[in-house]
Amino acid sequence: DGIHREFIPCMRKILEYHTQYAESFGNYENTCRDSSVNCLSDVLLFNGRLINGRLKGADSTMELKNFCKTVGRLVADNPVHEVPGMIARILPKILEDRDLLLPEHKMLPPEGYGRHDVFLCPSDKFSIIAAVWPPGIVSPIHDHQTWCAFGVFEGVIQETLYRAVSDDPACCDAMPVEFIDLVVGDATHLPVGGGDIHCMHNPGDRAAVSVHVYGGNSVKLGPNVVKIYQESAAAIA
Repeated sequence: DGIHREFIPCMRKILEYHTQYAESFGNYENTCRDSSVNCLSDVLLFNGRLINGRLKGADSTMELKNFCKTVGRLVADNPVHEVPGMIARILPKILEDRDLLLPEHKMLPPEGYGRHDVFLCPSDKFSIIAAVWPPGIVSPIHDHQTWCAFGVFEGVIQETLYRAVSDDPACCDAMPVEFIDLVVGDATHLPVGGGDIHCMHNPGDRAAVSVHVYGGNSVKLGPNVVKIYQESAAAIA
């Protein structure tokens, strides 16, 4: 049937990709940037059709495929400290697509916030996840293991930026320095190498959804957090 007709060439692409990787490890950056992103995006498209049992979402997955290819090129061709800002500048375009995320990417968890993988670069260069924020939730104040760019897909997010009150590596106190209201289509990023402490708050009465692009493999890294902070007593006073 139609699913099997799509499955066979899809699996053939996966095998071709792994053969390329085994034979030309030295050229893997280019393989990841081009062939593997195309291949894995096709897998995502197939999985989306299989899960939903219909063709809905095919166009949006193609849009996601183009976005993944662009991110792959940005990561491969630019200094790491420039990459998050570059991605934040192109995120608003893909956030316009109302069919970008599948229903399972927007599911609320029983408690806390939801985190759903949308795309994983096969060479672990970057990941795209959807985060689902229940009404009223406030994340812990935290910093990050890797670079990050993100934008709002549904709802409203209030982001508070912080700075540590001391350069002591053991310091866990932070002062708020900026408050940012983000609405649908807004995108931003955190700097590389420090100054990336923030918290996220959904002030609305319905769930908010944000799309995040992280450096590295989000499954292997787990939560993209180095340290949890508390707001400085001086700030609270």
